[in-house]
Amino acid sequence: MNRHRGRWFSSGAPEEAGTYNGESLRQLLAFSLEPTPTVKQLERMLATLTVSATVRRCHPQFWAMDEIMRQVLDRPEDAIISLELDDISGLISVAARAFLDRKITAATLWAVAKLHSAKFDNWLQLDSKQSKCIDSALPWHRMWQPIYSWQDKRACTDDEWTNCLGVADTRRFTRFVMDAYRGNWAAAPLAERSRAQSSGRFRDFPDCVVLAKSIGRKLAKLRRPCVYRVWG
Repeated sequence: MNRHRGRWFSSGAPEEAGTYNGESLRQLLAFSLEPTPTVKQLERMLATLTVSATVRRCHPQFWAMDEIMRQVLDRPEDAIISLELDDISGLISVAARAFLDRKITAATLWAVAKLHSAKFDNWLQLDSKQSKCIDSALPWHRMWQPIYSWQDKRACTDDEWTNCLGVADTRRFTRFVMDAYRGNWAAAPLAERSRAQSSGRFRDFPDCVVLAKSIGRKLAKLRRPCVYRVWG
């Protein structure tokens, strides 16, 4: 607030609590804090709390962070990549097959699983040996681990439609996407309930192609990329 004197940061108390149309920081906080703060409580928070302590109280947390970042950054279009995908079955099936074929490490497979909060048995037709191989290789206790140390477990577990990856896992995930796209890697068989189409390779999934082309153009500009995902 001290560094950014624009209207979004300096506007007064929201006219109506419980609504947010992008007009101000106070409106954002009144909308995302539970219970909704009074005007005095809101001003006290802004005067005394750090940014991290304030955001930690917001819900959904990553959404509030996204809104703030778009106001803080001079050119958010250069630093924030947003993409909407309808079908993630291709990413999951290709990642599983790549791990079983030893094309990717368990750490890379975990990046795919965590971002999508995915248990592979729910998506794929795997035999018991394959299922055990995947399940035993991944640190499932880290499923809801947030990006930053100041975030608490509520960042993800209060809203299980959300998950995230820190810098190292984001780089693993994007490297997998680009390698799978260039090599058109094969996919594991999909379970019938998750089958959006009959597909055999990475480029057979339209959303996989869209993802690869999108991050391939823009990711090189980001020094420390992180990613969060929200189910629509």
